[in-house]
Amino acid sequence: MREVCDLPEKEGGSAGIACREILLNAMEHGGKFDPEQYVEISCLRTRKMVARRIEGPGAGIFAGRAKAFRDRESC
Repeated sequence: MREVCDLPEKEGGSAGIACREILLNAMEHGGKFDPEQYVEISCLRTRKMVARRIEGPGAGIFAGRAKAFRDRESC
């Protein structure tokens, strides 16, 4: 994570750990560690933010909760 953002050491380390955990989750739960499956990582950096997008072959963490989330947002 440090190669794309200028965060202090503590925050940079935390951001790196979070990114690694999300990546491993996509590999394990979405791709079942199948070498034929792909996980795509995108990064967008501006002066004031860094955004990472990690997409794997699975349904995603909100697949079962999307309707409940949308219903809550409309309140």
